[in-house]
Amino acid sequence: MADSEPLPLSGDGAYMASNNTSTRHVAWADDILRVCDALRKDAFVKIILSDDELECVKALYTAAAEAFSNRPSRLQLTVPELDEKRLDSRSGYVDGRTREFFELHDSVPHALGSPTAPEAVHLLEVTSKYSRACRRRCHDVLSALATLQQPSTGGLSPLGIYLASEARAADKIVGRASGTFMRSSEGVAPTGGATEEEAADPAVFAGFRSSMMRVYRYDEEPEPVSPPSEKTARVDDNDPHHDMGLLTLIPRGSCPGLEIQPVGTSDWLLIEKHMAPNEAILFGGLTLARLTGIPALYHRPTRSAERRMSAPFFLRASLRVVMPRSGKHEPEEVGEFHEALRDANEDDVYADGTVVVRKPSAKRRPPSPRRSSPPYTPRKHSRPDFRRRSGGQATQQWAASPADGAARQW
Repeated sequence: MADSEPLPLSGDGAYMASNNTSTRHVAWADDILRVCDALRKDAFVKIILSDDELECVKALYTAAAEAFSNRPSRLQLTVPELDEKRLDSRSGYVDGRTREFFELHDSVPHALGSPTAPEAVHLLEVTSKYSRACRRRCHDVLSALATLQQPSTGGLSPLGIYLASEARAADKIVGRASGTFMRSSEGVAPTGGATEEEAADPAVFAGFRSSMMRVYRYDEEPEPVSPPSEKTARVDDNDPHHDMGLLTLIPRGSCPGLEIQPVGTSDWLLIEKHMAPNEAILFGGLTLARLTGIPALYHRPTRSAERRMSAPFFLRASLRVVMPRSGKHEPEEVGEFHEALRDANEDDVYADGTVVVRKPSAKRRPPSPRRSSPPYTPRKHSRPDFRRRSGGQATQQWAASPADGAARQW
């Protein structure tokens, strides 16, 4: 991979990241506060990976390519048919129209059984190792953000309240994991008890149960773009979108292919073209936006003249944890928030975590099948029923258009 190119100025010279040294790149050990500052200002930040992490990324790309090209490995790793729509817990290999990927959820680490193909075993080991490193990094950022957003009058910020709830849930999980089985949000999965990491630091390694690591291999463009340019063909089944989780961490791919839309602009930037081989991009999702006001980054993958490897890590909240009131958002379980996002069209979702509900129309595009998931059932005893208004009668507010910014009313 070649060295990065400088970040370009936008048409009016106001592209913030071009003159922000913290957004250019940040060595993690230097100052995590600079990472938080860049996230709050630009909604993304480039960070420098350690030598060990860089070697792990290279090994991950190699292991994935070998496993994807090996039929026994693909068969042993394929997501079971019954788990295909369990988007918050499934683990395994998925073969799409223009891409294939391996997905690993920490909440069900043994869902794949015990693969025997060497390529499959190696991919599991490398993916798990790199996932743990990403999880630690993302948790450090969340903790720092929660501290920075503490109210001057004392107490905890909404993010701080959420992190405390997540930590309590993790402690309960570790406490229950001493038996042979542990009950996850999607059923009962064998765990063999809590791991050493979970027991030593449950807030980091036992919480955030919907988090996942993915390793993609995108097909090459049928008609290669020549000469290469900033404009590449969009992936058919992956339109521009905001991630639904807390944080996303993506090391530079095997070739440039990730486009982002910086906050306040309508231009697309092929960000990996401006990243060094040892850099990764970190940005927030809709859950973080809902808790902090930091906008989620609009982005999309693209296809080029060659096959491309990419390995994003998604830090996501546990489904049963209740997010506190924040701004115009009422308290709700994370699982309910995820369901609302999956049920909505992308143009009804806003970077601040708002989901606008509009009247159904035959002209409106239905939600993409790739976002389908079994209906989420909230616990009745977990919190008051925030869907009830006006003397116990359920109400629904329909927004006439996205321009009014109306939030979803429960």
